[in-house]
Amino acid sequence: CGRANVKANVFGQVVDGLVWRSKIANEPRASLRIRAVEALADLQAEDAIPQFASLAADKVRKNFIGEDDFEYSGVRLAATLALVRMGNPAQQYLLKQRPAVARTLELWNQKKVEELGQLLVTATAAPAAPPAECLAPPAPIQTGGAAVAMAPEQEELSPSIAAFALGQIRTPRAAELLAAGFQNSALPLDTRWSITDTLKLIDPAFVNQKILTPFFDESGTLPAEVLKKRQYRYDQLAYLAGKIRSREKEVLAFLDDCLFKWLRVSLKGRAIRAAASIYTPADGDAFL
Repeated sequence: CGRANVKANVFGQVVDGLVWRSKIANEPRASLRIRAVEALADLQAEDAIPQFASLAADKVRKNFIGEDDFEYSGVRLAATLALVRMGNPAQQYLLKQRPAVARTLELWNQKKVEELGQLLVTATAAPAAPPAECLAPPAPIQTGGAAVAMAPEQEELSPSIAAFALGQIRTPRAAELLAAGFQNSALPLDTRWSITDTLKLIDPAFVNQKILTPFFDESGTLPAEVLKKRQYRYDQLAYLAGKIRSREKEVLAFLDDCLFKWLRVSLKGRAIRAAASIYTPADGDAFL
């Protein structure tokens, strides 16, 4: 009995330490926050479920202008996958505390690709909201016969998780929906980054053909309104090019422009990291 108590105490300390490490206030390196989340999921630490949910769905950091913002998409993806791995305990917690997230994970488990895609479609720039008294109550979702209302403030949390889900389902239709979402300039920035981090997990040939090269095709492959605003996607394009190690000539020319033509330092940084990922010793001086 004493040995069991010691083991439980040590386990609890390990979990507490990893939860502490998963918070941006304590660990500035996103890669180590991701590792902490993955370790907690490996341990099946149920006490960490609220932290997983918070990382996946809450604005837990300050962005560069001091506003509250979501975690970086890589950390959000790790936390979302941890919730999936935790199974029923996580689902029961989410049903009570975060029903919109629970519904999204339910669609994920059921591989409801079209419904998940619809969540991405609804994450567009919203018109001005009507007065609160004009709003209908949120529609309930059915979970085993019990209806759970979706709180309005939670509905905006689902689209990024839907993007992660489509990336894990990995069917041709799921990839098409992600591609359409990537081209949707009206999506919130956090959702666009969630899509970007998800696209690195699917077939690189698809990403090259349907995502990257259309943005550099001047012949009009992209819708005119997307092409006109493509400069706002350059960070995501450079990041994705490096993650899939794209060697398409249009993509390499774009990275060259990032390094030597455009002035924004953050974009140059992403281009440097992308070039470092793409480069191989066989390239010799080709990247100089």
